[in-house]
Amino acid sequence: MIVSSLRPVNQRINRAISSLARSRFGLFGAAHTRDSTTGPAVAPRSTLPERLKTHLPTLVLLASLVIVFILRYIAVRQHLDMGQDIANYLTTMNTFFGNDVAGTGLLRPPLIALPLKAFALVFGNLNGAKLLGISISVAMALPFYLIARRVSHRWIAVAMTMLFVITPAYANMLSWGYITMFGIFFTLLALYFFVSILESPTKRNIIFAGICTSLVFGFHQLTAAFFVPLFIVFLAALLVLNRDLLLKRLKPFVAGAVVAAILSIPYIPLYIRLLGMQSSEGSDAALSANLFVEFAHGVWYLPWIWAVALVMVIALVGIAWLRRHEQNTATLLAVLLIFSIALMVFTLPPPFVELNRRAHFFLYVPIWAITGFLLSRLWSWRISLTSSILQRLPRLVTIVLVASLLISGVVVSQRDLCRGLDFYSYLDDTRWNAVQWIETYTPEDARIAAYPENLGWWIEAEAERTTFEVTERNMQSLSLKRQRALVAERLLSRNRGMENGYIRIATSYPYTNAPGNPVFAAYVGGKYQDLLMFDDSQSTVQIAGLGTFNMTEATTKEFSIHGDSASMETVVSYRFHDATITQTATLRQDSQTAVVAYTIQSDDQAVIRLHLPSFFCYHPESVLSDPEHGSIEVVQKLETPFDGVVPITTRLAVDVTGATLELPSIQEDYIALALDIHSTNASVQLTLDVSTDQVPSSGQVVAYEVTQIIEEHAIGYLAVDLKPTSGTWSDLPHGLEQWLDACPYYKRVYPLDGAGVVMIYQVDTSALPQT
Repeated sequence: MIVSSLRPVNQRINRAISSLARSRFGLFGAAHTRDSTTGPAVAPRSTLPERLKTHLPTLVLLASLVIVFILRYIAVRQHLDMGQDIANYLTTMNTFFGNDVAGTGLLRPPLIALPLKAFALVFGNLNGAKLLGISISVAMALPFYLIARRVSHRWIAVAMTMLFVITPAYANMLSWGYITMFGIFFTLLALYFFVSILESPTKRNIIFAGICTSLVFGFHQLTAAFFVPLFIVFLAALLVLNRDLLLKRLKPFVAGAVVAAILSIPYIPLYIRLLGMQSSEGSDAALSANLFVEFAHGVWYLPWIWAVALVMVIALVGIAWLRRHEQNTATLLAVLLIFSIALMVFTLPPPFVELNRRAHFFLYVPIWAITGFLLSRLWSWRISLTSSILQRLPRLVTIVLVASLLISGVVVSQRDLCRGLDFYSYLDDTRWNAVQWIETYTPEDARIAAYPENLGWWIEAEAERTTFEVTERNMQSLSLKRQRALVAERLLSRNRGMENGYIRIATSYPYTNAPGNPVFAAYVGGKYQDLLMFDDSQSTVQIAGLGTFNMTEATTKEFSIHGDSASMETVVSYRFHDATITQTATLRQDSQTAVVAYTIQSDDQAVIRLHLPSFFCYHPESVLSDPEHGSIEVVQKLETPFDGVVPITTRLAVDVTGATLELPSIQEDYIALALDIHSTNASVQLTLDVSTDQVPSSGQVVAYEVTQIIEEHAIGYLAVDLKPTSGTWSDLPHGLEQWLDACPYYKRVYPLDGAGVVMIYQVDTSALPQT
């Protein structure tokens, strides 16, 4: 009788144990049941509806990912290209498969070439590169889902996986360069399998952990640099928090690391070469910006500090709670969270400083995983009340929260993708036609200087020609790229010049009717930006009894350059009958001031008037004149690739001897300077001082000559986009197109009618001065 009375109690206990056996928390998934009579675990034969029910979350996840893929493809197809870096991926593909047009070898790990080649063969270069990017952007769901389902209810794991995939930061990244997504994909897989080794040290887990880790190194050098310290920190955390299990599984854990090391050996020479190519020149200020300092100094972002801090606190509390149930996964998520935040706050030295800018991409893994765990606990919470509505309240709240996050996430993600495409997309039909012309009509060994960087990337990727593109040298860590950028920049800066790292003075001499002699430029945004220029065809001299002449009508014109690395000057002498006007431009080491002086020597005061207009290269924000002190202040706002709009203040001070300066006239595009000459030996000195909010570079004074650069680097063509559509590049300054057309050794070959946006010039080597 006693046994009979206890039987119902035993049945209830067995049902409870069976329920717990189906999941770690009684929440997630199904498991084998145990037959109390026979002892061993038995996997009951399931029916088709039961199997469908078991796999339904995975099927829903796959269907949702297909929808995301379609939405992203619809957004992407509206642009000819998709971001700036996919041209570089195509160049890597070409180099890997034997067509290294630049002769530089691989400049990034090679494995991106394999899937990209497959997509390019099927869909073509442009569409293949775009479809591969969209594919990896949704494929990132796989490794995250493997982690999320360990800590969350299976349906909530599906929802969190979708929220992870539609994270706005990832949508924006898709529009400028998706190779980091490959790094995230394989990093998460590698960490997942290393955690699996701790629980089940099978050969499968060991081999997959090693393979996925090696793929991190084979796809993306920055992610590899992120992965190595992350893995070390994770190992140290396990040693502290779960020492017994780690020591028990140490051999298989080390075996996985050994497999990874062996499979990564082929990439070691490339990494050593890339480290050797790192440039120590220039400023890395743009790269080493500290996110925390940026937030703290911006009042606009101040509310986000508290929001981010609150999220971090909740995440850490959630991790501490999760650790009671899933210790190894909790340790992994804690390491990912803390390591990512540390990189966002504390900057690394070059060449690893770029990691600080990308650390937040790894932050969303622990945030969404812990969010899923907390929502799962809310879902399983039971309220001991009689009302059925109140009993369902936790689940209703969970459903509302998840639905709200998903709806808002899709909207914001798609909006950020479209904004990113509008901002970073460069190609259109006109520019694509120019690239196709280069591919069709230039020799395969042609070397082309290009502006902007985007145009150069596409010429190298699609036309497969060696390019020297103007780029933001402060953002370029490879010395090879920095040097090529300087070459291209000088080719577009008139004929001769001298520079000291702060400012540049360039001249168009010996051209006739070419604007800009000299041109004054400041080093802003990683390259020299033209600010003010003089123009011989607009500068005039009035000679008594003979009339008015512009400076290009001088009977003789001589040029010379003198000095050393401490100080240098260019001298241009203009002869008009019995009068000589000498222009001297001076530049000193570590100086932000340039001096342009004119001296007038004439018999019997033949020169009676000198007109020297100074033209704005960009429309000024403001121009202030101080006649009493003979000075003019010009503020120009330049849009730079990574620093945004930068205000440049140029102070033009005028000092006159033996002449009288008329009140300067401020016109829409120039400052009219006019002098009445009172002496046979008069002079005017124009001092141009520049100041910016940026920390400028500095160096010795260096002189260059474009003709020598062309011969030294065998440059055959110039491809110039006069009006780049991307928000990261500025229109070229006033006068440059006229100067290119007037250059005796540049011949326009596309478009011949001059109606295009991209102008292509061929170098006429026969017109180069003989040395």
